[in-house]
Amino acid sequence: MRRFKPFSVEGFKSFKESFASMEGGRLRVTKHLPLDLHLKKTQKLMDCRDAGVLVSLCNVKGEPSLLYTVRSAKLRSHAGHVSFPGGGRDEGESAIDAALRETQEEIGIAAEGVHVLGLGQTVFSITGVLVTPVVGFIKEDVGEIDFELQKSVEEVDSVFTVPLSRFTNDPEFTSTEMLTRKDRSAEFPVYGLSDDKTRNKQTIWGLTATITEGLLKELRIQGQKLDNRLSYGGHNLLHSN
Repeated sequence: MRRFKPFSVEGFKSFKESFASMEGGRLRVTKHLPLDLHLKKTQKLMDCRDAGVLVSLCNVKGEPSLLYTVRSAKLRSHAGHVSFPGGGRDEGESAIDAALRETQEEIGIAAEGVHVLGLGQTVFSITGVLVTPVVGFIKEDVGEIDFELQKSVEEVDSVFTVPLSRFTNDPEFTSTEMLTRKDRSAEFPVYGLSDDKTRNKQTIWGLTATITEGLLKELRIQGQKLDNRLSYGGHNLLHSN
């Protein structure tokens, strides 16, 4: 069974530098869309709204994890769905600016409390929004944060985290499902189905699961390049005893 050491800013130094060597300077999250989607200037794309989400690496009482939100039932789109913190870009904002601003508004984590590592591939949501993932590390151990006191009740129903060990050590946690849109079907990852294989409140699926899968793959790839033991800068983050 794999165990994981806590994330740290220093430990992510090599991973942050690796974004410069990625194709297009971005983390690929899906093969179903072009990596340079954000550069294309078709009328359809220019008419789309843009958004940024914070792909939130964090520690929970020292355990490396990913942070997610359950969207409020009051929202007009994706109500009750699992997502990363984030939202629409205001005029003149970058994806990073939007992701950090929305993260503070939604769950009370200030921009200075996030160590940004790089950008992911821009992708479509099912509502036609162009979403750019912003990969970042929340510096404060979120196990010490009472999100019930500082989350936006208008936007967020709840906040939860998933340890990296759950993704790697629990084969029942990861599965796939076929999603169909406009007569086209494709297989996508899904995490955390109930025992009867149905979705529950904390099931990670759709675009959020696709981004999660892309991040997990890249963490493994970059770690193997460094010392073949899934570690970063001497910090054995993704693989230990």
